[in-house]
Amino acid sequence: MSIAGTIHRIDQAKNTQAAVQIIDELFEHNYTTLQLITNPHQMLDNLFVRSTYPKEWIAEYLLNNFLKVDPVFNQIIKAKENVLWSEVPWTSKASKFYERAKRFGIGESGYSFVYKDAIGIGSILSLNAEMDRENWSRYVTEITPTIEELIPVLHNKIASEAYSTSIKSPQLTSREKECLHYSSIGKTNFEIGAILSISEHTVRSYIKTVRHKLDCVSVAQAVAKAIRFRII
Repeated sequence: MSIAGTIHRIDQAKNTQAAVQIIDELFEHNYTTLQLITNPHQMLDNLFVRSTYPKEWIAEYLLNNFLKVDPVFNQIIKAKENVLWSEVPWTSKASKFYERAKRFGIGESGYSFVYKDAIGIGSILSLNAEMDRENWSRYVTEITPTIEELIPVLHNKIASEAYSTSIKSPQLTSREKECLHYSSIGKTNFEIGAILSISEHTVRSYIKTVRHKLDCVSVAQAVAKAIRFRII
């Protein structure tokens, strides 16, 4: 299938789970996992992931908060770049983690692609297989150009699903909405204060509250999320 055809299939998939299953179907590795990253420091409380891993392993991973010891995830957060799993430094905790994963049929060979959109929301696409290092390295090299064209579509899929399935739309006061609106069109805190006849300090406080309510680390991210929720 052509790249355009694959992109269309992913875009038309009913949800993110169906989209990652398409990747499994079209490529030769065993498992595909797509994980959304909005704020790495809150991942344990706000983990949004879709995977073709065995359900038993997913449950084991989540129930035991393995994200804390997952060497690949921690390497990604540290380096902020694609990771070939075999190049991740091994520790005693990492060795135990891998041994546990192998019990569920998870292969030793893996590669994680890191993506970040224009407003700072990121995702990790991880591929896993039971291949030796030489064949895996060759495989990853061959598919990388194609995968990198598909990642933005997959990212949009999981980001849209994550926000649309939120329990409820965050509630902002009228003043908070006004401050966020003016921020979205490029006004500084000083300019917003002049427009609304309030101090720059007060504007800063409103924006800080908005970011907290929307669970965002930046104003740009808060604006994007508010637009998705149709708050502004």
